[in-house]
Amino acid sequence: MQNHLSYSCATPYLSIDNNHSEHQIKQMVIGRKNWMFAGSETGTENAAILFSIVVSCKLAGVYPFAYLRDVLTRIHAHPADYIHELAPRRWKQRFGAGTPNHHHAQPAA
Repeated sequence: MQNHLSYSCATPYLSIDNNHSEHQIKQMVIGRKNWMFAGSETGTENAAILFSIVVSCKLAGVYPFAYLRDVLTRIHAHPADYIHELAPRRWKQRFGAGTPNHHHAQPAA
């Protein structure tokens, strides 16, 4: 036990608990009954993709609505070889808008 505690103290970037993960899962569990009526298997798959994007935005400190608005207007002209730049964390670094303090950020032209 002491060896595990020493490891936790030596690596401060690792959380000693999993409260963050539990909180993220709780959001999905609360809506589980509603998702039974998504209409089809494809509908549930699309919902899962959207929820994944929203959680990724939150983890990156990006306002999900601003992110989706910008990416959906940008994606048609964005080079396919650089599609990784549109992941929420990279998007925030590259394009800089859509942080929680910029709720009304304008999409790129």
